[in-house]
Amino acid sequence: MKVCTWETADGPEKYYFYIFIYVDNILCIHNDPNSILTQIDNYLLLKPDMVGKPDVYLGAKLKLMQLKNGVLAWGLSLSKCVEEVYVTARSMWKRTCLSFLICHA
Repeated sequence: MKVCTWETADGPEKYYFYIFIYVDNILCIHNDPNSILTQIDNYLLLKPDMVGKPDVYLGAKLKLMQLKNGVLAWGLSLSKCVEEVYVTARSMWKRTCLSFLICHA
């Protein structure tokens, strides 16, 4: 995590930028992530077709959203991860001949 300044019409504003790295997954949150990823690419070879706006990171869905105060923020949802666990568990239960029941509240 690093604190940076961003020049705005009202003067400089401080913000944090983050780089999350897990095995072969990199998530960069920055006002200009491509400049950071270009620097990383000098040390770790990145696949060009894999660099872009994220939609999933480590099983969580990511989505850029605008908050009520106008600020842009990344939100995440674990629904994709939960769905994959459900599908895996269901197939395991089917193989072992156990009954499977789900209740929606």
